[in-house]
Amino acid sequence: MNNKEVDVLIATVEQDNFYSLLEKQNIKTSAIIANQTNKFSKENIFFKENSVQIFNFSERGVGLNRNNSLFRSDKEICIIADDDVIYYDNYAEVIKKAFEQNKEADVIIFNLDEVKNSRFIIKKKMNINWLNFTRFGAARIAVKRSSILKKRITFSVLFGGGASYSAGEDTLFLRDCLKSGLKIVGLPITIGRLDSNSVSSWFTGYNEKLLYDTGACFSELFKFQLYPRIFYFAFKNFKKYEISFFECYKLILKGKKDFEKK
Repeated sequence: MNNKEVDVLIATVEQDNFYSLLEKQNIKTSAIIANQTNKFSKENIFFKENSVQIFNFSERGVGLNRNNSLFRSDKEICIIADDDVIYYDNYAEVIKKAFEQNKEADVIIFNLDEVKNSRFIIKKKMNINWLNFTRFGAARIAVKRSSILKKRITFSVLFGGGASYSAGEDTLFLRDCLKSGLKIVGLPITIGRLDSNSVSSWFTGYNEKLLYDTGACFSELFKFQLYPRIFYFAFKNFKKYEISFFECYKLILKGKKDFEKK
C-alpha cells in the first residue's frame, strides 16, 4: 500500500480556511473534508502533493457529514476524523501496517493522546465485541471501506452532534458493524492527539438534554441489557451532571420511553 490508498475523512462545521485546517491536523495523505455550512459547493485542492476534496453542505448532523465523505471516497482505508485531531507524522504508515498485520480486521480502533485522559486507553490488542464496543468514539476509527459498503453500513443521521439526539452515532456505527459480522480490533497504537484548545460545535456541557438523548440512544442500542445499562450509566455519571442518582436515572428513562413512542 502507499499513501494514495488512504483517505482521512474530516467532519467539520462552518470551516472557511481549509489549508489552515489541513496544516493544523498535519494531513499527509489524500483527504475529504465534509464541511457543514450555509451553501452547497465542491472544490478540489492539493495539499503537500496530496489530493483533497472539499464538500460544503447546507445541512446539519455529524452522522450525515461522515456518510457524505465515506460515500465519496475511493480509497480502501478510510480514517474517520474530527477537526480537532492532530495526526502524528507517521499516521498513514502506522495505520496501513496495522491492517496488513491484522488482515482479518475490517475495522481497527487506535488510541489518541489528550491532555486530560477521558477516553478508554487500549493497552494491548483486543477484540471489540458486544461487551466493550461502547467505549470508543469515531475519531479513532479506521475502516476498510469495501467491508463497510458491502454490508451497507452507514452512520446514523438521527443521533450525533447536530442531529435530533445529540450523541451516539459512533456507538451505533460500531454496533452495526458487529451485527453485520465485521471483525473489529483495538490496538495499543497512538496515531495522533486531540487539540486541547478546540471547542466542540455541539457539546454544551453535561445537561438534561444530553441525559435525555442518552436514554433514546440506549433504547436504540440495547434490547436485552437496557435497564441494567441505564442503571449503571446513571450510577457512574450522575455527579458529572450535578444532580442526584435518581434524577439522572429518571431523565435517561424519560428519553428512552419518549423515543420508543415515536
